[in-house]
Amino acid sequence: MKVVWSENAKQDLLNYKQNSKIISSNKINSYINNLIEYVDSLNTFYELGKFLFNKNGYIIRQLIYNNHKIFYAIKENTVYILLVSHTSRNPQEIIKVINSYLK
Repeated sequence: MKVVWSENAKQDLLNYKQNSKIISSNKINSYINNLIEYVDSLNTFYELGKFLFNKNGYIIRQLIYNNHKIFYAIKENTVYILLVSHTSRNPQEIIKVINSYLK
């Protein structure tokens, strides 16, 4: 499977990095790199995350990494990383982002 990161997911990681000023930049960079490696393992283990629902031919799943939820969609031979959400993020906002991507 091919793993494709959406612009939303990339921006989520950048926002987390910029808003985590209390933690040292080395720790933040290490955390983000480890998260990316974990998510990139979906190219082989694409069913690793919890199944959520089907929509418009996409299978939507959720993967948890420490304090982040990674929402992704599978269609054909591609895993689309839709967003990377801190656990404190509003669930309604998450649903809105997922639905906008799957139109």
